[in-house]
Amino acid sequence: MDYLKIYEVEFTQTLDTFKKETIKSFKLTKKSKGSFQKLYEKICKDLNESNKTIMLEFQKNDWIVYYDIFINRKKEYDRSLTNDEIIKLIFENEIKSKHSELKNIEFITLIKKLANHQAIILLLDHFSRNSVHYEMIYEFDKYQYFYKNHDDNLSHTTKLFYQKLVKLKKIEKSEIPKPPTTKKINNDLTHDLSTREIISAEFDKKERAVLFNLLTNRLKTNAIDKTELLKLILIIGSTEDFKIFDGDDATNGYFYKLCLKDYNIFNIKQKEKLSLLKAKLLNNGLKYISKELDFHYKDFLGNKKEQEI
Repeated sequence: MDYLKIYEVEFTQTLDTFKKETIKSFKLTKKSKGSFQKLYEKICKDLNESNKTIMLEFQKNDWIVYYDIFINRKKEYDRSLTNDEIIKLIFENEIKSKHSELKNIEFITLIKKLANHQAIILLLDHFSRNSVHYEMIYEFDKYQYFYKNHDDNLSHTTKLFYQKLVKLKKIEKSEIPKPPTTKKINNDLTHDLSTREIISAEFDKKERAVLFNLLTNRLKTNAIDKTELLKLILIIGSTEDFKIFDGDDATNGYFYKLCLKDYNIFNIKQKEKLSLLKAKLLNNGLKYISKELDFHYKDFLGNKKEQEI
């Protein structure tokens, strides 16, 4: 029996079903003039709940041993093998052997449950990293720019689509003069997006203000890899609010006022926003900064609870 084929069919079906249902939700919410942010947070929350539900089911039914074998599969085989080859081997050998010993679930059902769970984990990671991308899809009704199921990590085509969407957003918000009838205008908007434009679009002002507080209140700059530190500075600095240079009006800038709020920028009930920010940092190679953000936010919550007592 082709265990890899069974896994792939279930995995793809989970991605496809989620995609269809999410596009439907986008359209209905847009039609009723609903909030994208509220919808997006619900989608991430539902994916997280699905992940927890499946893990509880695995623990309750003593299937967690199969899960542990599966997620550690790359440790068992040669690194030169593809992911598909490793999945095929782990089902045929280690998982099948353990299943023969325990016999506590039908084997095909187990494969499908593992595939379904891995697809949900992938979707949760993907959506938490790409909020700006999907907000533009929502804004412009460009549903052809949703992820493609054939991509292993959903990121390859998403990056290409993201660039097209940001171009569209820039064109829509710019006053572009009509070209003269005699000559063409060489419009910079037709060029590939720069990394600066992508970063500026990815991190909003509230996220930059949180990172500013992290930099000034916790981070020891001499302990940070210089590459990460420079990236952090560039992310924080990608703001157009330059009122800080305006003498007496310096403290009236929106970004300055945000920076005074510390983590109160995000409501305690909006932890998903911190999770999203951490995912964005990881996606841009700021692993240490993401870890420090997690520690510092937990310290902030602890101090706040002590003050409330």
